[in-house]
Amino acid sequence: MSRPNDKEKPQRSCLGCRETRDKDQLLRFVLSPQDEVLPDLDARLPGRGAYTCINSRCLENALRQRLFNRAFKREVSTLPPDRIVAMIASLMRERILGYLGLANKSGKIISGGALVSDQAGPDSGCRGCFRKYRSENSCVGGCSPDPM
Repeated sequence: MSRPNDKEKPQRSCLGCRETRDKDQLLRFVLSPQDEVLPDLDARLPGRGAYTCINSRCLENALRQRLFNRAFKREVSTLPPDRIVAMIASLMRERILGYLGLANKSGKIISGGALVSDQAGPDSGCRGCFRKYRSENSCVGGCSPDPM
């Protein structure tokens, strides 16, 4: 008998590379009422969804081969690959800035070299990246440890 939290996540396949991945690792696209393909970052818009990996190669491949037409089972209009990639980057940037703003309002963000060093503490790892956990020879972040 399996536990409820051991449940498998929904799987979807990328239009561009045809790899099957967890649904939350892919970018969802939906159709607008004007049959335009739009990114759905929250995966909450109504309608049938089509998925690509979160990289520009898969998206460009899906656009170039007109795979959104097949996924939505009709003729759809799409923006040029460079414009849709820029639109997705802009939407993601806005979302990240929104999350940073919320974290800042709640007092969870610190900035400035001295404040970050004080918050990290003396055993926080190397000076270069403030990673807490180190292996024997190097920081998890890839830099070399402090010669103490």
